[in-house]
Amino acid sequence: MNITREDTGTLNAVLKVELNPADYQGKVEKILKDYQHKANMPGFRPGKVPYSMIKRMYGAAVTADELNKTVSENLNSYITENKLEILGSPIAINDGPLDLDVNEPGDVTFKFEIGLQPEINIEVNSSLTVDYYNIIISDEMVDHYVDDIRKRHGKQVPVDVAEATDRLSGSFAELENGEPKENGIKKDASILIEAVKDEALKNQFIGLTAGTSVVFNPMKAFENAVEVGAMLGIETEKAELLTSDFSYTVNEITHQEEPELNEEFFALLYPGDELKTVEDFRERIRKDAASSFEHESDRAFLDKAIKQLIEQANLELPDSFLKRWIVNSNEGKITTEQVDAEYEHYANSVKWQLIENKIMVANDIKVTEEDIRSHYRSMFRFSEDMDENTRNQIEGIVDSFMKNTEEVRKINDQLHDKKILDLLKSVVTLNLKEVSYEDFIKLATDNK
Repeated sequence: MNITREDTGTLNAVLKVELNPADYQGKVEKILKDYQHKANMPGFRPGKVPYSMIKRMYGAAVTADELNKTVSENLNSYITENKLEILGSPIAINDGPLDLDVNEPGDVTFKFEIGLQPEINIEVNSSLTVDYYNIIISDEMVDHYVDDIRKRHGKQVPVDVAEATDRLSGSFAELENGEPKENGIKKDASILIEAVKDEALKNQFIGLTAGTSVVFNPMKAFENAVEVGAMLGIETEKAELLTSDFSYTVNEITHQEEPELNEEFFALLYPGDELKTVEDFRERIRKDAASSFEHESDRAFLDKAIKQLIEQANLELPDSFLKRWIVNSNEGKITTEQVDAEYEHYANSVKWQLIENKIMVANDIKVTEEDIRSHYRSMFRFSEDMDENTRNQIEGIVDSFMKNTEEVRKINDQLHDKKILDLLKSVVTLNLKEVSYEDFIKLATDNK
């Protein structure tokens, strides 16, 4: 066997694989003889089918299969031994149908096109400046969080007269000419007065008492077919066409009583923090919000860093090869036109992968099994100060988690991304910018 390389461009080459009968014929004959020994055909005793018949029946298929195996194995070995850094995988070049004569085997030549990785000359250091957004947690934002927390932990108490923020429980009845419609829609449901869109209708609910009724069109009131359908127990499509008025008879009125902001409530939400004052509570909320926004700031920073590194590296790719490889490897699931439309995004993904690999090698970044196990242990607040029995129980749980290969892969990817992020934040120059959350959303959207 002989494999030669012919460069057809800066990042393109053709590998020619030449085989003679000695490279494959012995294996073909061995397989055919094995077929002969196992063959069970009418008119012949088991294992006594003539070799010539077996060869005629299976020779071409076995030869083709063995050629493909031999070529694939030796092609991969050649790429590895010659340290060829390729993109994708080799694409077979067909000069015509393979001419196989099982009776007189001869020399066979295969050709493969390969795309080569570009040389990457880039260093990640403080010379790279990347914007990092610190999101300002405004007093208004804290106010919103406080209100939301109080609403979520409030309790419903019965009241006699409905106010704008109350909830009504009652019964719907579809009307026709002002009277209950025969076989019309009837349904018990609750209404949050604040959810009524039409202001005039909303005012009709304020001041209602148990036992009183109001007539209205649900679709006009709520302007949402999904919501109305769920409320009346009908399909969304039917709700969209609903023009009937309904009477709604109030059975009960409840008001959400929000908890007082005191030490008892703070301890319920944050046990162990010993929050004493409203300002302590607000600062804890501000801290939690800042922590949650840090992930968004990190994501925006990483996106900008990746974009700048790709631009700085200025990598060329074997574009024509990669486009053909994408189409071929997807086996008819994607067209050339689709590849052309999405290629820029794909090319940038390949460029970043190449840059990222170089960064990982240069900085010895890798995710180990122990990293993953430590991640799982942290879910249980694992500590060496725990008693031995508790530690062993946690380790047993971690062992079971490690058997879930799909979840382990996800954790591996998360930890990998975290290590890349931490490295970049530690070595590049961060151009810190304080922005409101609204401005951050706009900036993050504009930079995509």
